[in-house]
Amino acid sequence: MLRQLVVRQAGRHVIQRRLLANNALNSSQEKSTPITPPQLPNKPSRSKLELRPGPTKQPTTISQSPSSSTLTSKHDKSTLPKDSASTSQSSSSTTTSPSPASISEITQTAKEDLKHAQEHGVLAPPPEGVSWARRMLHQAIELFKFYYRGIKMINTHRLQVAAIKQRIQSGGAPLTRQEARFIDTFGHDVKKLVPFLITVLILEEIIPLIALYAPSMLPSTCILPSQRTRIHEKKRDKAVDYARTYRPVLASAVAGPILDKQHGAMALCAVLRISTMGPDILRRRRLNKHMELVRNDDEMLAKEDMGARLGDSEVVQALEERGITFGDMPAADARNRLTWWLKAVSKPSTDPAGESTIRQSLIAQRLPSFK
Repeated sequence: MLRQLVVRQAGRHVIQRRLLANNALNSSQEKSTPITPPQLPNKPSRSKLELRPGPTKQPTTISQSPSSSTLTSKHDKSTLPKDSASTSQSSSSTTTSPSPASISEITQTAKEDLKHAQEHGVLAPPPEGVSWARRMLHQAIELFKFYYRGIKMINTHRLQVAAIKQRIQSGGAPLTRQEARFIDTFGHDVKKLVPFLITVLILEEIIPLIALYAPSMLPSTCILPSQRTRIHEKKRDKAVDYARTYRPVLASAVAGPILDKQHGAMALCAVLRISTMGPDILRRRRLNKHMELVRNDDEMLAKEDMGARLGDSEVVQALEERGITFGDMPAADARNRLTWWLKAVSKPSTDPAGESTIRQSLIAQRLPSFK
């Protein structure tokens, strides 16, 4: 019996040891192999709803190869319309440098101005047989002398204006129309003197360009005769073009104020040979100032025998300032038109705005029938 019990106990110990060894082996295998959780089936992600949607941003590329950039630029140019492409090319070409044709035209015009001034004794011609350098130096010196004399003339006009004002203040003869216009011209020349003087001292060669494209910057005493004629012709051509283009707008001045119409200020400024630059507020200011000068001039002409003392050129100039002539006409017809204007505006009116409206309607009545 005792022997059987010992054998049983030994068998139990062996079984327990094997069980412990198996458990240790299983635990070590479980530790070495990680337990992965079961994968859930993929579900489609829902799009995020934005309460305040903004503009969609295009994906930006960090780098781009030169070949792709050139291809895209070519594609963009090919998709543009022909008109826009041509305008972009023309604008880029004009902003970089002036065309040779325009430079040659400017040079030819400057030569003609100098030749005309030399023929009429305004500038001394260069000696015959001199070289090109001597001739150019002579012309530059003569132009500088001409501008110097023009600046001195402004100072002489200053003394004359001071004498006229002194005479009026001392109770002498009243101011005449010719003296009033002389004082007005002197005031414009004084405003242009300082910029013009700086231009002459720094870069005298661009004055022909100013005479062509910005003649309003030149004082009246520093303009060559041919330049003065060209400035007058350009103003007349511009007035004719605007009168033809905006004729319906100008004709509406008979029924009411033209400044209340669209493009009315620009059309009226061009017809009256006033600068059309800037917004409408500046055009209205120029128009009001010009109409005030015309009103004062009408009063002086009415006192001086209805313009009978004026010469033929002065009559034409007065009609152009009132916007009722655009070309050549017989002297008798010009005087009749000026007399008609002075009689039409001679009626007394206490409202300055009403007088301005009357003058605008008179301008519309005398517009020629352009075709």
